[in-house]
Amino acid sequence: MLCVSPLAVADADNPNKGPTAILDFEDLSTGFVPCPTPGPPGSPCDPTLDFQGVGETYSSQGYTFFITPGSDPFGALFHVAGPFWPFNDGTNAFVPNGDNALTTLKRDDGRPFALAAIDLAELNGPRSDLPAVVVFRGMTTSGEMLSWEITLDKKVGFKRFHLPATFRNLLYVQWQQGDNVTNNPHMFDNVIVFTTEFHPRED
Repeated sequence: MLCVSPLAVADADNPNKGPTAILDFEDLSTGFVPCPTPGPPGSPCDPTLDFQGVGETYSSQGYTFFITPGSDPFGALFHVAGPFWPFNDGTNAFVPNGDNALTTLKRDDGRPFALAAIDLAELNGPRSDLPAVVVFRGMTTSGEMLSWEITLDKKVGFKRFHLPATFRNLLYVQWQQGDNVTNNPHMFDNVIVFTTEFHPRED
């Protein structure tokens, strides 16, 4: 898990110094109680039980994530992977749980925003035979569709990715989950966003 102070984020990722939010999912809980020694699969001490459904949406700090099912016959829901999930780094991570599920991020007030950075990791650990590729697509206020593709490094744990400076004045951003066949699934954390056209309240 990467720990960054809000001040450091504003300086490094927000040149316009607009209101910054770090969406870190720490308000969520799986209810899992760890044992002194991790247990085998299916036992009460199995760390893979540190995984809990959240729902079709999740909102925090004026932003909302939406999920659209992909090819999974069981549909798709957001889940939280807790700090004891075997391939996590010690705090909560967010998971679009469903093959090819589409994640969409928007501001609740409809104003444009920037996606500055995001932490990514392979959900079930790296695989030598299957890369984890994530393609971010953002729709701008001018109607331009942006696209940026990254490939994870096949190492356990999170890595921070800084999006191009063009990912500003966005109406929404979308990215797709892996399918376990051609693309290794991912989880994410510390989504760093900020407003690009800030209007103070007048009341």
